[in-house]
Amino acid sequence: MDYDMQGAQNYGPGPQGSGFGGNGGGNGQEYVVFDRSTEGFSKGTLDRSTAAKLKLEHFYKVTLDQARERNDRRNELEKKLEKEDCSEERKNRQLQSLGRKESNFLRLKRTRLGLEDFDTVKVIGKGAFGEVRLVQKTDTGKIYAMKTLRKADMFKKDQLAHVRAERDVLAESDSPWVVQLYYSFQDASYLYLIMEFLPG
Repeated sequence: MDYDMQGAQNYGPGPQGSGFGGNGGGNGQEYVVFDRSTEGFSKGTLDRSTAAKLKLEHFYKVTLDQARERNDRRNELEKKLEKEDCSEERKNRQLQSLGRKESNFLRLKRTRLGLEDFDTVKVIGKGAFGEVRLVQKTDTGKIYAMKTLRKADMFKKDQLAHVRAERDVLAESDSPWVVQLYYSFQDASYLYLIMEFLPG
């Protein structure tokens, strides 16, 4: 066994099907096996790597869950349309409408916005964590209500889960009785929720 590089052991080709060095083809190819020990890394490095791992796992879990939910919504609509006595043209229109809605939602989720994309018209309310402003989107001229939340106050009063739940409910709701959330973004100090403006 040769040590060709630091932390790696170079194994020659082993018998076909063996755990080490077996190449399955007998062509003399060699494999390098790295020592995966975390010994020698600082606690800070290990903590950061664990945080990165959890973040990636969460990202892929959320992505897969959302894909499953989109499939479930389409399957539910298809089943509903099968029960109804309607024409193929109407079924196709309904499915296309759902597809457009899902595409618009995904496009909005990918949109990267910042405070500079909105002009403040006036402050229309103040709360425990921040304020609500009437704003205008610079590129479209559309009017929205911008809820500005101070992160420090949310952490201090242990309201992080509550605010996340509020954002998720507003984003996913399709009810005429729940105000619609169009965008959300953040900076170092604040979380911004861009919502439907309902006068009065």
